[in-house]
Amino acid sequence: MSAGIAFETGTFTPEDLGIVDGPPDPAFDNLTALASSMVGAPVSLVSIVQPEKDRQFFTSQVGLAPPFDELRQTPLSHSFCKHVVSQDGVLQVDDARHHPVVSSNKAIDELGVIAYLGTPVHDQTGRPTGALCVIDGRPRAWTADEVATMERLAECVTDAIRLKAELLTSERLRSEMAEFTYALSHDLKAPSNTLHLLVEALRQELGGDTTAEATELVDMTLQTADRMRITIDAVLDYVQTVENRAELGLVDLDDVMAEVVADLKADVEASGAVVTVGPMPGLNGIEVQLRMLFQNLVSNALKFRAEGVVPLIDITAEHDAEASEIRVSVADNGIGIPANRQERIFGLFERLQSPTNSPYPGTGIGLTACRRIVENHGGRIEIESEVGAGTTFIVTLPTRSGDRPIR
Repeated sequence: MSAGIAFETGTFTPEDLGIVDGPPDPAFDNLTALASSMVGAPVSLVSIVQPEKDRQFFTSQVGLAPPFDELRQTPLSHSFCKHVVSQDGVLQVDDARHHPVVSSNKAIDELGVIAYLGTPVHDQTGRPTGALCVIDGRPRAWTADEVATMERLAECVTDAIRLKAELLTSERLRSEMAEFTYALSHDLKAPSNTLHLLVEALRQELGGDTTAEATELVDMTLQTADRMRITIDAVLDYVQTVENRAELGLVDLDDVMAEVVADLKADVEASGAVVTVGPMPGLNGIEVQLRMLFQNLVSNALKFRAEGVVPLIDITAEHDAEASEIRVSVADNGIGIPANRQERIFGLFERLQSPTNSPYPGTGIGLTACRRIVENHGGRIEIESEVGAGTTFIVTLPTRSGDRPIR
């Protein structure tokens, strides 16, 4: 059975954690380099021992001779580290040729291992899974200080393995939570639609033959069902931004903005808004998410308009070549956002105004989704706003190879 890390969410193998059969990792490379330097040994290794595969894999190596530096593994017939794991303790070898445990090990002749000092590294359950070791090609008496140094560095290797496990656990939990939320929201959508249909049928059945109080109750129930459906749809959209597995592709923001304005045509015409869109770039991104991002921002600009004022919405882009960034601004002349609310409105279910008797409908999810989308693209979103003087949302996205410049 391979060494793994047990959690309530499952068991992580070394392959899951990327500590075997993966590319070099700076977190481990820094520790092997430090071990080699501090102890003054020409070779240092982080070795993961896998008895079921009859091998040790070098997660990191410094100074290993060809071809093992590229192979990054040996059979256990060449492993001193297997003894560190089996005894879960330090193995100190001054001269391997005369050592009772390793004198017949093939690494002596084929890898030139004469002096060896190995300290165990552990998985999160505390089980030994490998070793941090230093090697010399000549006989050497290791000092107590060198052993202590290696033990401290081995603890750092263990911490790095545990951190990988905790990050993977977090990722799995996030994925499972997103899947659960999506399934729950999807299952709730059908009964909310049914409720709406039943209440609408009841209203038609009653016709005008009912009291004003009963009519008001039916209308309020329909409004509640509508809000429920809107919230469920918003949650489903948000889950799509959290569970971000789509590959990046070239997205023409000119086309995205044209589609956003077309989709919001009814709201634009109803409010008499004037929407201007400047030249936009093409960016490597996730098209469906970028459309959701800018549709939310433009929709908010239309929604939070000042009474009696024609909404003016200006969408522009600028390229900061020095910072390798594109900044897209969505500016409006609406009611503005108080300074003490400007960060909070990105929180889940946070709203600019209380939903009770608010003239501005909404779920408090849209801007949370916006920030998540921007983070998915490695960017950031900022606000410039003043109450009564409008709001500008500034979306900053990194430029990548293959992006199309602003025309």
